Amino acid sequence: MLFDFDDAIYLPHSSQANRWISWIKYPEKVEAIVKYSTHVIVGNSTLQEYVQRYHRRVSIIPTSIDIERYRVRPKLSSQTEPLTIGWVGSGTTVQYLDLLNNVFRQLARHHNFRLVIVGGAYQLPGVEVVARPWTLKNEISDLHSFDIGVMPLPDNQWTQGKGGFKAIQYMGVGVPAVASPVGMNTEIIKHNENGFLPNSEQGWIDCLAALLEDAALRRRLGLAGRTTVQTAYSVQANAPKLLKLLLSQQR
Repeated sequence: MLFDFDDAIYLPHSSQANRWISWIKYPEKVEAIVKYSTHVIVGNSTLQEYVQRYHRRVSIIPTSIDIERYRVRPKLSSQTEPLTIGWVGSGTTVQYLDLLNNVFRQLARHHNFRLVIVGGAYQLPGVEVVARPWTLKNEISDLHSFDIGVMPLPDNQWTQGKGGFKAIQYMGVGVPAVASPVGMNTEIIKHNENGFLPNSEQGWIDCLAALLEDAALRRRLGLAGRTTVQTAYSVQANAPKLLKLLLSQQR
């Protein structure tokens, strides 16, 4: 039996939005499933460390995207329209944007931009916010509308087990990613090489301001991020690894 997971599902975690159904979770079962598996596949090193307490056969295959579908955004924004700082997620994770409330307010004093929020409800007085529902049909076009992608996270056991999917999505379409230096984000992003990892409120302000002011910087980080995803976080790079592992289990 193969067991694959890419979140810290062994923790008794539930979001505020889903707390009413948290009683159906049974995190203790994860340990039992791990023990009875012939091999376990996880998305990052934090999850690997957990599995290794109970099982020695564990492989890391990170969350991956199809780069044939996630193509590089076709054009830069017009100089006459505001740049877009974007976020994509869900109603359970939109709360993390509150970590940037003051950052966005400070930026809005000196920079012309709008926030596009895909998949969650978010408003911030003094900042232009456009909220859109997430749909599979519009997923790529929504990402293409971003000039900068953000991924704020608190630092806790749950977020340390996350797979960095938002950052991978942004980077996959050539949008520069700015993310909290938490968990997998620090493996995906190398600060000022293929994205930014600000570790303070002022750091967030400085990184976002630099990107808003410099189209060449946006392009450099965006294309470097795309290369990172092609190399390490794409279906094209990781499907052969998964196939090899699956075939090895037939012996």
